[in-house]
Amino acid sequence: MEFRDVIYSRRSVRKYSSKEVPDDILEEIIQAGLAAPSAVNLQPWYFVVIKSSRERRRFDEVMDRVGDRVKEELEGRFPNHPDTVKESQEFIRSMGGAPVVILGFCYKDDYQNYSDDALESVSAAMENMLLCACDNGLGGCWLTAPIQAGAAADIQRQYAPDKGRLVGALSIGYAADGGGKSPKRKPGRYVIL
Repeated sequence: MEFRDVIYSRRSVRKYSSKEVPDDILEEIIQAGLAAPSAVNLQPWYFVVIKSSRERRRFDEVMDRVGDRVKEELEGRFPNHPDTVKESQEFIRSMGGAPVVILGFCYKDDYQNYSDDALESVSAAMENMLLCACDNGLGGCWLTAPIQAGAAADIQRQYAPDKGRLVGALSIGYAADGGGKSPKRKPGRYVIL
């Protein structure tokens, strides 16, 4: 796929088929993340890839609680759309049935205060992973609900003790519904000087 096609065809996928992600493609996705630029080349990231059915079930237990905790926030964000609230909670609880979840942590001893440039570096790595997944015919979705729900510390203790603060989670897999349409882009979001 041409790079421009990857950029414009990537979508946030929230429903996945049960088809497994091949190990070689998963490795390519991880390597794409590790190739991201980072502030002063500190590479302040640590990733946990949850793939086994046992670990996915264990993670879904955590996310089930997260789904409950974000309900009020979702209702405030979508007051006239109860179906959107319900669908969002269902996605959060199960990560859409994705066969792979990648947790991104901000990990670097030099960055104990988690400065913006460290978080931005981890975010760049996670975006690389999403683009690589798309290039390989997979879908993905970036999720920060565990952080908003106050579950980040629990996830860190369970999956990456002493590895830093949770930045986000990526669901990765083959889209069950083709990936959906591109959302309309908001105007007035840039200027050329």
